[in-house]
Amino acid sequence: MTQEGESQEEILEQTRPLVHPKSTTKIGNWNVRTLYQNGNVAQVAREMTRRDTDIMGISETHCTGQRKIQIAEGETIIYSGRDDNIHREGVAILMSKKASSALIDWTPVNERIILARFFSKHIKLTVVHIYAPTEDAEDQVKDEFYARLQEVLERRNRHDMLIITGDMNAKVGSDKELYKRIMGRHGLGVRNDNGERLCEMCDLKELVITGTLSPQNIGSDHLLVCTTVKLRLRKQYKEKRCERVKYDIEKLKDADTVRRFNIAVRNRFQVLDDEEFDREEDEVERKCRVIQKTYTETAEEILGRPRKKKKSWISGASWKLADERGEINKKKLCTHSERVKGQLKVQYKVKDREVKRSLKADKKKWIDNIASDSEEAERSPHMETLYSLTKTLCNERPRSSTALLDKNGNLISSKAEVLSRWTEHFQEILNREEPQDPITENDEVELDDIYEEISVDMPSTEEVQRAIKKLRNGKSPGIDSITAELIKANTNFPITNIHELMEAIWREEQIPESWKKGLIIKLPKRET
Repeated sequence: MTQEGESQEEILEQTRPLVHPKSTTKIGNWNVRTLYQNGNVAQVAREMTRRDTDIMGISETHCTGQRKIQIAEGETIIYSGRDDNIHREGVAILMSKKASSALIDWTPVNERIILARFFSKHIKLTVVHIYAPTEDAEDQVKDEFYARLQEVLERRNRHDMLIITGDMNAKVGSDKELYKRIMGRHGLGVRNDNGERLCEMCDLKELVITGTLSPQNIGSDHLLVCTTVKLRLRKQYKEKRCERVKYDIEKLKDADTVRRFNIAVRNRFQVLDDEEFDREEDEVERKCRVIQKTYTETAEEILGRPRKKKKSWISGASWKLADERGEINKKKLCTHSERVKGQLKVQYKVKDREVKRSLKADKKKWIDNIASDSEEAERSPHMETLYSLTKTLCNERPRSSTALLDKNGNLISSKAEVLSRWTEHFQEILNREEPQDPITENDEVELDDIYEEISVDMPSTEEVQRAIKKLRNGKSPGIDSITAELIKANTNFPITNIHELMEAIWREEQIPESWKKGLIIKLPKRET
């Protein structure tokens, strides 16, 4: 059974929990003024890790478009910005590894609103991060923003726990006579127009302004503010699907590794062939499964999987300067002397310039090193290495947004709706209507010349050998995860055993079930 408001797909596709039962989740909110500078994302991620924050809403990112990116530090960021390539406004949600694994779906609404939904045990969590117009903005801009926010809140799942973070650009004041349900007694200032709009919206949606529940030491919205929320998140059991495994085939360049791999392949094949021989199953299926398991299990044991090498281009000296800048900022916020505060402001500006110069030098050194490695790879030539370095140098990140548009142009982001839309799309693209005048056996068509060029005899070992030799290295494997390098590492074993498989296919006139499955890779196109 499912709880109210919870679909069967969500139960079957539960993801890794963000927190354990009876523990807390830490959520932050920060107006960073811009992420569109070298090193800013890394600095924000470092501060998030230092404060042990799981989810952080970020305002004024100044990034354009919509994208989901896993940064080098391991955190995941989703952001939504303007579509006209103007670097203003922009909102984002930065997630720790634990939080990103609990992410169900996310919706980039516009440059001021972004929504993310997370799994929990008893009630799911919806986080809406916003960047409201300033008090001086035109009434039309404010009306459009709050109308769009109301629409987003209406469309969310009503059974979720809702948390709205962001830069509200509002003063709600200390007078709570009309809004006792939504305010505490620690509001600041005098309520302005934005504050009135915020209170009306919270009153309508039965939300509480948590910033008024406890005394505030500062009134700035450009500092990181954190809170803790108790959640009971449920573990997700990942859907059963065929996942390809990438093996460390670079080790096959070593002669000793190749020798050990070949010995292990022959030994494992004999063991598996004896184990599978007595099973009541078609010969084709049995031979195919034995060959696949022989290669995959041996590759897992001998080669293993490649380790990802992620090295930040920011040097330790730059991080040290950034820490010193943070310490100066802390002293500036804590001091009550205007004279000392003025001196600290000057020190902060000087240290901030040092940080920016250091980051700029680090970036230049990093680019120069990649350019030198690219030139060396071109002279070698190692085209695969050259392509990888060029892609890194161009900083072209893959577009990984999972949101789609339905036939009516409406944005859809939930997994069930996205899968249904892809199914509908490929059914229309790949399926064709029957021809009106199909060719039959009785039609007189001159095909003798074509038939003469096609061999209809049983496949020979020479044909298998030629086919294996033509396999190109560096190509992506199929669903069985067997690459050309694994097959070509041993010359005699694959020729003999694959030839026997081909003979069985020829005799029984059927192919293995796994050969009937394929992978469809979607490649998003750039908008022109």
